[in-house]
Amino acid sequence: MSNETPDDEETLKRLHMRVFQRHLLEQFDFALVAYNSMRRANISLPRDSDGLWFAMQSLLTATANIKKALWGINDAKREARAKAREPLRRSIGVEDDSPLNDTDVRNAVDHVDERIDTWLRVSKHHFIADRSIGPPSGFDIGPREPNMFRLYDPEADIVYFWEKQFNLTAIVTEILRVRPALAIEAAKPHWKP
Repeated sequence: MSNETPDDEETLKRLHMRVFQRHLLEQFDFALVAYNSMRRANISLPRDSDGLWFAMQSLLTATANIKKALWGINDAKREARAKAREPLRRSIGVEDDSPLNDTDVRNAVDHVDERIDTWLRVSKHHFIADRSIGPPSGFDIGPREPNMFRLYDPEADIVYFWEKQFNLTAIVTEILRVRPALAIEAAKPHWKP
């Protein structure tokens, strides 16, 4: 192991890659812990609704952090960041159409203040359903947008916010597929062997 400060460009590039890979590995593990906690909370008797939604929020946050590390945030520099992070995605086998590149539901949860303002402005009868558990067909509150806030369908393993949906099985399957390669890459040194 080298204790020297990396100063050549190739070593700095590898160091940059390893820091991102280690961050991703941590977020992958956080997402898996949150998913398992959410599933346990759902099957507990009585159901632990607070535990389920706390774990769900943690899962959505971890997956948003994964997306930001792999593609960057949605701002004016997104394309440049996505291009710059292409070697990172390639190093662990993540394609642009990966379910990890979806944050619609997380954005809705994170920006719930804006969704509440929209609901107040456009809802006809001001019905609201939030932290609901079950299939969407089980809730007759009018149009899902803007009346249906957070809904978790445990049978389909999908979380909804308005018309947006986040397939948890697809996310977890992708994390489990990518994690072994990520763990190998993250463990590599950044210096030349």
